[in-house]
Amino acid sequence: MSGCRARGATARQRRDWRSRVIWQTNRRTSYAAGRYAQMKAVAEDRPFWRYRHSPASEEPRHDHLAWDGLVLRHDDPWWSTHLPPNGWGCKCYVETLDADDMERLGKEGPDAAPATRTRRVTVGRGAARRTVEVPEGIDPGFAYAPGARSQAGEAARHAIEASITQAPSIAAAAIAPMLARPRMLRDLGEQWRRWRRREPGYGADRIALGALSPQAVEALGKRGDTPGTATVTIDRRALGHMTRDAKRARASALADDDLDRLPEIIARPKAVLFEEARKGPTLLYVFDPLEDTRRGKIAVRVNFATAKGKTNAVRTAGYVKERDLRDQRHTLIEGSLE
Repeated sequence: MSGCRARGATARQRRDWRSRVIWQTNRRTSYAAGRYAQMKAVAEDRPFWRYRHSPASEEPRHDHLAWDGLVLRHDDPWWSTHLPPNGWGCKCYVETLDADDMERLGKEGPDAAPATRTRRVTVGRGAARRTVEVPEGIDPGFAYAPGARSQAGEAARHAIEASITQAPSIAAAAIAPMLARPRMLRDLGEQWRRWRRREPGYGADRIALGALSPQAVEALGKRGDTPGTATVTIDRRALGHMTRDAKRARASALADDDLDRLPEIIARPKAVLFEEARKGPTLLYVFDPLEDTRRGKIAVRVNFATAKGKTNAVRTAGYVKERDLRDQRHTLIEGSLE
């Protein structure tokens, strides 16, 4: 987490410090999402945005200092990747300006947007290590404009995706209270539903659905299957597999109403089971369907390999008889089947 460090601290103090920075950054991102909506609402009268570096930063980033005072129009593409916060612990912010403000600053118009240079950074730990390309001055996972989509959901999605750069136990502990907030979870679910239906702006091949719980991370570690990241994702191929005609024909595919609930189920499952699967360690998220009398399950493969690295990937889902979850292949690690 560049921009803030803890020196001479104990291991426990460092853990607490990292958790605090994650929580504070997530809070600022949530605030920035709401602030974005406010700034866009007055953009006709106050069309210029000014980047400001906060004097509260103890160890300022060079690039953030260089951007301090930069004035661009609200619709300049530069903001799509540089709207703060731009990293862990970043306290930068944006203020809006009108024509009178510009005159007081001695400006006849907006500045020219800085050229965006990129760098390659290795993120993640263990099996989830991967190399990503990010703009100079921006931490991995922060190159987007909070609030450009669903506000609370965007903040939650950002925190989940950015968690790949953090130790899974710390990330899981920081994300859990965020997803305990009904609005965060509701808006994250709305993003998932828009992605599933391929609405404009939601064409990515993979999306974050949630994160492993602290209990799941701990249980996996004890079994020797330590996850490299806390993030839980799904891609379109897996979605197609879950909803294919053959699965619907035998009545094992999830109904649309249950499929729409995937982020909620991962955040609040009835139970989580460890399954000794042939293709690798798998977590089964068990839930009560809205209408079906059987149990519902979502299978998440731990440390699943993708072209961009490893993740905890939803691979399938469906309805099963409860007795099929109570055999020797399954070990309860969270919740209850009762």
